[in-house]
Amino acid sequence: MAKKNYMSISILVTVVVIVGIIFWVFNNNSSNVRNRLDETTAKAVVLSCMDFRFVNDTVYFLNKQYKDDYNKLSLAGASLGYNQDTFKEWGITIDKHIELAKDLHDINEVIVVDHMDCGAYRILYDNPQMSKQEEYELHKKNLNKFRTIINQKFPELKVTTLLANVDGSIVPI
Repeated sequence: MAKKNYMSISILVTVVVIVGIIFWVFNNNSSNVRNRLDETTAKAVVLSCMDFRFVNDTVYFLNKQYKDDYNKLSLAGASLGYNQDTFKEWGITIDKHIELAKDLHDINEVIVVDHMDCGAYRILYDNPQMSKQEEYELHKKNLNKFRTIINQKFPELKVTTLLANVDGSIVPI
């Protein structure tokens, strides 16, 4: 009988300790939980390519610096998609998003992230056999053109141009 009482008390103590630990964890971690209803600003709007292969690397890179404090847009070719003339409404749509992000979230930066091995570059430049060097030079050209246009339209915003490589690294251009 004493053995049964000892086991019952041991189980009860274990349960109380576990419940106490769970209660402590939830109460002490509440300061780490963001109240998104209190957030009204974002640091930047980010335009990146729609290519699924680069989503995780881009978000990981951005969250190191911006801590999920940005608006995210995707567009085929990113800077090329904005600059090209075949689908003029793409650039207009991005401009409207930038205006809205300024008004709603008080952004102060526009970030564009292109990536190597981009299908939009091969399609819109009609060059399926484009070399890596050709593509790199076209990214530089389009990222610089994007920066120039955005600086003209939104001179109060900083413009950051980045290029993601197939190894997951992201570098400024």
